[in-house]
Amino acid sequence: MSQKMFYSIAAAFLLTACTKKELKETTETRYQGTWEWIRTDGGIASNIHETPQSTGKSISLKLTAGNQYVFTANDAITSEGTYTVETRKCIHDGTNKTFLNFSATADKDLMVESIGENTLTLSDEAHDGLISVYGRQNGNIK
Repeated sequence: MSQKMFYSIAAAFLLTACTKKELKETTETRYQGTWEWIRTDGGIASNIHETPQSTGKSISLKLTAGNQYVFTANDAITSEGTYTVETRKCIHDGTNKTFLNFSATADKDLMVESIGENTLTLSDEAHDGLISVYGRQNGNIK
């Protein structure tokens, strides 16, 4: 093998390795922060439409760098533990989707419908399920 070929292979390997690590880190860290509940919609015939104003509940989800999470309602902890980011097959369309798997709420793993810089949309992935929208708390980006 020529020295030029060796350097080309080594450079390609290093670039690929760095890219994969960077993508994984970006994927994992974008969930971190405190997310405030904005609304929930769905249910049978889309009959559920809830907001903090209509329910009297202020709900938040805090996701930390150490893969810890805390759900609170009106400043009282309702669930806490660890979380993992997983890929699973969606029951609606059969495609692979991202899920947040919460350790203390086995029946409440949530599918990530979308995530932006300031908005996180989660669903319970049921056929008559609910979709909840959260907004990133100000000043709490990652």
